[in-house]
Amino acid sequence: KSLQHLQQISISGTHVSAKEMSVLKSFPGLSVVYAWETKVPESERSATQKVLGKTRIEWGFSGDTIVMKLNTPIIENDAQIITDPIELRLKHYMPGVTIRYTLDGNDPDSLQSPVYKKGIMINQQAMMKARAFKEGWISSDVVQLYFFKNKFKADSVTALAKPDDAYKGNGVLTLNDNIKGETNFRSGKWLGYKENNLELLLHFKQPQAISSVTLSGLVDIASYIMPPLKIEVWGGNDAAHLKLLSRINPTQPDKMAPVYLQGYNCAFPTQALKIVKLIAEPLHKLPSWHQGKGEKGWVFADEIFVN
Repeated sequence: KSLQHLQQISISGTHVSAKEMSVLKSFPGLSVVYAWETKVPESERSATQKVLGKTRIEWGFSGDTIVMKLNTPIIENDAQIITDPIELRLKHYMPGVTIRYTLDGNDPDSLQSPVYKKGIMINQQAMMKARAFKEGWISSDVVQLYFFKNKFKADSVTALAKPDDAYKGNGVLTLNDNIKGETNFRSGKWLGYKENNLELLLHFKQPQAISSVTLSGLVDIASYIMPPLKIEVWGGNDAAHLKLLSRINPTQPDKMAPVYLQGYNCAFPTQALKIVKLIAEPLHKLPSWHQGKGEKGWVFADEIFVN
């Protein structure tokens, strides 16, 4: 009581009661009292604060009413290109977590989506998405990985337009070597197009029964690398007589997002083809919310898969 200039005091971890704490009102310079883990019940804390007036009481953190969010499942698969059936490998370090997944591109939910178990095999091209769930916790964000299948590898590739000199990799062979690029667009495993369309011919020595062509791409919004504005697939038995088989307009981002890999699948009725022509057109103008609004976007590609 002789410390009339007392400004702060900690009584945390003691057995002090609300009645005993009322003594602290006699210290005119006391600004804060730290009262973590005392014996003052929740029901008496509001009244105790009124007694101490302007002196703030820090009762501490109580975690039993806080709902925490799970971190995402871990994808242990390294290979994304399916040559033989591969096992889906997911894990989570939190005990009691249920991992649910989808292979159709939809986000997993806690009721309908299948539960992940060891031994699940993937043999088809698919967008795998996974999410962690646990009672009493907020479900995790979604993680995803695109699994690609390449049934028909082209015997040769002809470039009809050049990539940018800064991102030319190994020429169009980059798109036919079954080597996936990482999220680093400077790795040398990507072809970048801005002024020109991505435009090429895939040649097969014998006609193949083809029903889809997938362009494997990169989206790095901050680096102006966006989904193509348009992708077209043409096909036939000679370059002079090709017909349009598929045209898609990939969904464009509407806000900034971390870099991600993306597959653009163009499906069509099965055709016997010796030549496939693919055209991917870069975005003409970046959107108004982008820091480079009005400028041209880039298209980056690392592989073309034919099935």
